Amino acid sequence: VDFYSHSCGPCRMIAPAYRQLAEEFKGRAAFLKVDVNAAYDISSTSQVRAMPTFHFYLGSLQHSFQGADSKQLRSVTTNLVERAERAGTYVGLEVSADSLENFYR
Repeated sequence: VDFYSHSCGPCRMIAPAYRQLAEEFKGRAAFLKVDVNAAYDISSTSQVRAMPTFHFYLGSLQHSFQGADSKQLRSVTTNLVERAERAGTYVGLEVSADSLENFYR
């Protein structure tokens, strides 16, 4: 999960790397973005104190870090996806705004 803000320079800098990973690992991992200004309750509950903050889940929170470090983002993502695949965890779905709206109708 990428906790970001539109006014955050480092968030804008890391966004292309995040999009690239989302495309590269499509069907193998879920990539979500949370605008901390629009979803303050979620970012507060998740104890986000700086942006960007990345949370990595495999059932529960496995790792988190703050900052626009694309190498760390790739490394943690790759390691967690490999762990999930060894454990037989399957994502295989794409979550979009439209699919969420349709689900809750």
